[in-house]
Amino acid sequence: MKSKTLCIDFDDTIRNRLDDLPINGVAEVLSKLQKKGYRIVISSARINVKMWGELAHFRIEDIKNWLNKYNIPYDDVVAYKPAAALYIDDKGYRFEGDWEKTYNDVQKLLG
Repeated sequence: MKSKTLCIDFDDTIRNRLDDLPINGVAEVLSKLQKKGYRIVISSARINVKMWGELAHFRIEDIKNWLNKYNIPYDDVVAYKPAAALYIDDKGYRFEGDWEKTYNDVQKLLG
């Protein structure tokens, strides 16, 4: 059976880092996806256990509180990249099996 887990980055994908508000449309779309049977897992590097240790738990709770405040549906919030059918992130790059193309694309994107 194919996984129906979506792993979604928090900062600048769900939450606008500049004004601390939800990105337009996120609650509605995640609600639709949940109703279609997708499991919504929110992941964030800001809650990296290696960096924050025991405090990472409090940062997870902060994110959950923020999501609840804005009625944004989710199934879990984690500090790692879980197995998923799809990853949604503002900084992602789709690797398609060609490292030379990847090198050229990185040079174009990042200079």
